[in-house]
Amino acid sequence: MIKQPHKAVILLGFGSSRRSKACDGIALPPSAAENAAVQQAVKEALAAGLKELIFVTSDSRTPVEEQFGGLDGGLAGARAERVVVARQFAARSLGHAVCGIRHLLEEKPFVLLLPEDMQGHGGSDSTARLLAAYRAGGGNLVAVGDEEVLRRDGSFAAAATAAAGRYLLQPAVLDALEEAPEAGLSGALLTIAEAWPLTAVPLAAAPQPVVPASEAPTLRAPRPVALLAAAAPEAAD
Repeated sequence: MIKQPHKAVILLGFGSSRRSKACDGIALPPSAAENAAVQQAVKEALAAGLKELIFVTSDSRTPVEEQFGGLDGGLAGARAERVVVARQFAARSLGHAVCGIRHLLEEKPFVLLLPEDMQGHGGSDSTARLLAAYRAGGGNLVAVGDEEVLRRDGSFAAAATAAAGRYLLQPAVLDALEEAPEAGLSGALLTIAEAWPLTAVPLAAAPQPVVPASEAPTLRAPRPVALLAAAAPEAAD
């Protein structure tokens, strides 16, 4: 039986070219485009029926709740059952950032959303389509924005060069990232491909059924936001 994911990890501030230009650790205020990108990620996660939102931020960013108007209203709406903000102060890459909140994922499959990479690709049902493809075949999935790369070079090339900021990942991906963080997410997916095949889902494809009504998020007030400081693993000597 395929385990269904219920958590969306929304990663902010890691690997951002704009953030890397900040001087002396001074946080840059989020731009309108960044705000819109995070709102898109939240909208897609909720439309897909995901019940818990986990925001992962770097110490160079101001608090999520200050940036986006409050987690209990303007950002998460009334449909998220739980919202968690994990602040990391030493994560050096996407892999370090995701592995640093592994304890929040309960060793279950999860959705990873990268708002900056989602912009310009797909629509409000893109994450729901990713979950629909997962229910049909399981494994690891990545949404890709360039179907031509997928047809020409295959899933792994598309995942490495044309990923559209939306992933559905098994816990085994975190094992591979912890063993070889320098290989990145695409390298981790390749490492475990024999046990957990990778499926690339082109966002230009015909829409698949959205979340069934029985799995749609219910309208309820979110629980209080949990503020966590999740320190990344220290660099090796």
